[in-house]
Amino acid sequence: MDGLSVGDTLVVYQKKTKVAVLKINYTADHSAACSVLVKRGEVQPGDLVQAISLKPQQNAPVEHKSRVRKTAAGKSSSSKLDRARLSGNVSFQWYHVEDQSSGGYNFDQPGVRLNLKAKNLFSEHLNFRLKTRSRYNQRAHSFSSTVPQDEWRNRIYSASLSYDNEDAPVNFQFSRIISNVFSGIGYIDGLLLQQNLNQQFRYGVFGGTQPQWRYADFQTSIQKYGAYANYVRGEYGSKRYEATLALAGEYHSSVVSREFVYIQNNYSDAKFNIYQSAELDVNRDWRKTRTGQSMSLSNLYINAS
Repeated sequence: MDGLSVGDTLVVYQKKTKVAVLKINYTADHSAACSVLVKRGEVQPGDLVQAISLKPQQNAPVEHKSRVRKTAAGKSSSSKLDRARLSGNVSFQWYHVEDQSSGGYNFDQPGVRLNLKAKNLFSEHLNFRLKTRSRYNQRAHSFSSTVPQDEWRNRIYSASLSYDNEDAPVNFQFSRIISNVFSGIGYIDGLLLQQNLNQQFRYGVFGGTQPQWRYADFQTSIQKYGAYANYVRGEYGSKRYEATLALAGEYHSSVVSREFVYIQNNYSDAKFNIYQSAELDVNRDWRKTRTGQSMSLSNLYINAS
């Protein structure tokens, strides 16, 4: 984005026809965030853009330079305020069961859900995501040592620190993660590394442990590893196609729990969307003995709208 500054105006052309006028609100090394001042059509990749710079000329009068210096100082202050953006929501719920029998097995369950995202944390493109739920179970009686009268039930869906920059050669996610690129793989307590070859193609590896299935507690007894490749073409709002091929394995110490191939495709345009995912199990050792098959389709999902 050499030569462009906050406050500059961009005119977008399609075959010599002006379709939009944009104002730059933020600039980075390879991208910029803009607000739309005038819109006469849809902006598409490959459109011609003409910049109208608001920078002062060398022969500008002194009072104009003074005004520009104030603008530059304001831009620096605004950038710091806009760099870290916090968003999310919190919700509360109270669930109550009134037992009308003589046993009096009343039950109360207050709960809270938190969905929080902090963008550009400490540095640009460094983001933090937290999605969690807490419930407090209050029973009239204790049933057993595993079902006490009062207990907390907490679940962490995701708590990840990630570096998300499509223009950087390497991106990462750390801690409890799940990726929309291969959502069928599930949650991982570990690390994901992604290599961005270009704007369309990227690949990566991931590894860690699998959270306990019932309450999503942290555990180390099941390890999960894998690799994936992802291809994207087009933009949201126009024709867009995304495909992912992933190989994943789950292991209980040295024993194979599951090994499978995950395939995900998604196509969308202004009026139509189709999504498909599939899981193809690769059976070996005890799994092959039990199933009698080297490969088997275990999951297929298709949705069109």
